[in-house]
Amino acid sequence: MSLKRIFPIILLVWPYLIFPQFLMMLSGEDAVRSYAIGYEIMTVVICALNIIYAWTYKSQDSYKDLAFWNMLIRLVYIPFYIIIFIIEIVLLSTSIIAGFGSILAIEIIFLVICLLVTSPMYGVSAVIQAKKRGLVPSEYAVLHSILHFIIIASLVSSIVLYAKLGKIHKQQKHFYMMEKETSIYEKK
Repeated sequence: MSLKRIFPIILLVWPYLIFPQFLMMLSGEDAVRSYAIGYEIMTVVICALNIIYAWTYKSQDSYKDLAFWNMLIRLVYIPFYIIIFIIEIVLLSTSIIAGFGSILAIEIIFLVICLLVTSPMYGVSAVIQAKKRGLVPSEYAVLHSILHFIIIASLVSSIVLYAKLGKIHKQQKHFYMMEKETSIYEKK
């Protein structure tokens, strides 16, 4: 596995690691608090590293790679957001778990906010890199940059962006191969 993929892969699985906390609630308050504090600190670190990665990742195909990770992150988060929505409703509407309900609700909100700030960075970086290379017009780049910060629109935008940049990449690759083939025949 390439080291360049480690940050987005960690970001893909990280939200799901909050769920062991619910099982730990059975073992006692100290275990939950220790896990929660460590999880919150690591959430900030992982989100910061992913933001830095999204903005500093450069390669020949970086715009396509970033668009891919952006789309994949959005799709993998769908079950997480559904489960979290249900848990938040239960935690906020009942007090079955006295004292933990509000703490967990706040921790979940903190995690969701961190993810909502981090995950759009892949798409925005991809569209800006594509714009700098002249692959998409300014209006397209601005529209998709804005859409990446609107909850449901960001999912649709990430899929459309990946499809568009993937198509452009394929056309460029085809053009390059045709150009290379032509230059070989011209040399003969």
